[in-house]
Amino acid sequence: MPDVPIVMVSWHLAFNSPRGRERETDEILAFADKMNKRAAFIGGGDCNEYPHPAGESVPPIDWTSPEITDRTHMMHRTNPGPDGTRVSCTYTDETLLAAGLHDPARYAAHTLGRPNALNATAGRGKPNQGGPRRIDRHYNDPWTINAVIDVVVIDTSDFSDHDAVKVVYSRARFAEALRRDIAPQPPYDLTV
Repeated sequence: MPDVPIVMVSWHLAFNSPRGRERETDEILAFADKMNKRAAFIGGGDCNEYPHPAGESVPPIDWTSPEITDRTHMMHRTNPGPDGTRVSCTYTDETLLAAGLHDPARYAAHTLGRPNALNATAGRGKPNQGGPRRIDRHYNDPWTINAVIDVVVIDTSDFSDHDAVKVVYSRARFAEALRRDIAPQPPYDLTV
């Protein structure tokens, strides 16, 4: 492997505060900024909020649904919209993608034809909170995303309320990405 720093970050963002997750996401960006010094970036964890709906297989939660009865959870996971309705928090996903990072699950689903990469990772058995959602996510720099060959959501319901997410890389492509011998992926388009 090339002698290139790889910044690896694991996180568990605040479950109870949209503002707290925004601050934490901004701290993650400080690590991702090392990409500008030729370091690779791989990070992931429990984002405790939702992915931006672009490219997702599960529609956003309808917070006006009578099935959503956990009002405290709703306040933890939403912001007020312009018309006063509640809108799902997606700051982490939107910010990391806008900064040029890439979601390996979206890449696997849309580039590699692996739609199960977008499976929900938490929320099963909780229809009063919006049901199963993909809140556990990883992010890669625009070079190493090209080395992803699969993303697998592993059922860990025997011992956790969150499933594990395994990102599989090609060693050869990863080495090319570290040398930056392959073109970086363009920023993710949140309009698709």
